[in-house]
Amino acid sequence: MTKGLEDMNYYYRLGVLNMTMLEMGCVQGDITEAFNTSKKFEDVNSNLFFKRSELGLRGHKFKLVKPRA
Repeated sequence: MTKGLEDMNYYYRLGVLNMTMLEMGCVQGDITEAFNTSKKFEDVNSNLFFKRSELGLRGHKFKLVKPRA
């Protein structure tokens, strides 16, 4: 515990220390892994995890599709 912050609540301490919540760090890590996998920076078959858009959409070729139920 940082000295002087013992009596403050969790969210105030995060603001004072300029830190993010643990949950946000996990989400950021997941996004980074998805990016690295889709750009083939890692030796993983990205087709096992992602489905690419086959529509003729403008933009880049890395658009992903969320399948519908």
